[in-house]
Amino acid sequence: MIRFRADWFDGRSARACPVEVVWDGALLRGEDLKEGRELFRHPFAACRIEPPLGTAARLLHLPGGSCLESRDFRGVAELERLTRRNVSWRGVHRAESSFVLALGALGIIVLATWLGIAFGIPFLADRTAERLPPGLLSGVSRQTFAAMEEHYLAASQLEPERRAVLEGLLRKVAGDGGEGVSFRLACRRGKQIGANAFALPDGQIVITDQLVALAESDDELEGVLAHEVAHVKHRHAARGLLRSVGVYLLASALLGDAASIQTAFASFPMILVETGYSREFEFEADREAGRYLLASGRDTAPFRRLLERLEQSHGGLAPPAFIATHPPGPERIKALMALEP
Repeated sequence: MIRFRADWFDGRSARACPVEVVWDGALLRGEDLKEGRELFRHPFAACRIEPPLGTAARLLHLPGGSCLESRDFRGVAELERLTRRNVSWRGVHRAESSFVLALGALGIIVLATWLGIAFGIPFLADRTAERLPPGLLSGVSRQTFAAMEEHYLAASQLEPERRAVLEGLLRKVAGDGGEGVSFRLACRRGKQIGANAFALPDGQIVITDQLVALAESDDELEGVLAHEVAHVKHRHAARGLLRSVGVYLLASALLGDAASIQTAFASFPMILVETGYSREFEFEADREAGRYLLASGRDTAPFRRLLERLEQSHGGLAPPAFIATHPPGPERIKALMALEP
């Protein structure tokens, strides 16, 4: 026989009646603690015990809509044990009641969250970027270029012959493009951004008059163009944006919600000009440029010299966006030299 105290609710009112609950092996009875009279008697098989939940009062459902609430945890637990009720929940309750296990679970959640942000989102972003339709990239690029022309660029003052030479260099560097990418060169004079170059997602490369003037040879400009072509071929713009916006935009992309993606890409001009690409993407583009120069029978010296000159050109002022978020010049030059045979 088991006895424990509880509050009985008859299912018709919110008034609680203190009772002593008695289980005799077959029946569950409730006796009024004040008057001693029996208030209910039910076969235990028709009663249901809610699984334990933290430190909340234990709840027993009785036939007819009435119920019991008890804080005699030991008594209810003994009733569960003897009647083999909620056997599978006992381990769960012990686990949630353990401070050590709760702390361990919190640690697992924090670790899983960090792994998702550090590795999961970049992985999903990169896979999603590979599948973005060319039409979306083209529309985003047009909007981006229009915004850049309005705020950061002016008409080029280069001679048509010089622009034609630069276009020929881009064709040489880019080859056939591949995967539907059509590389085009846009020469513009930079306003506050000065010597600079950008790659738009659809294959348009923007190069400023100041950068052309800073270069001492076309080999140096080939290194820059190879760097920008690598940004396009590896979809760095789309990957960077998808990584930055995280789960929300990735879900939209995976579900085919192009409108949400296009809206997010509207911020691309500021991201590109003010923050540039990540260090990871810049190193990758540098490696591609270095390998291009080596494969064409030259070394990486031309590209390295232009990088040094770019850093020196801004003096004590903030560097242009082309190198503002890049790894420091010595790191880039060291990495390029490591590619040399």
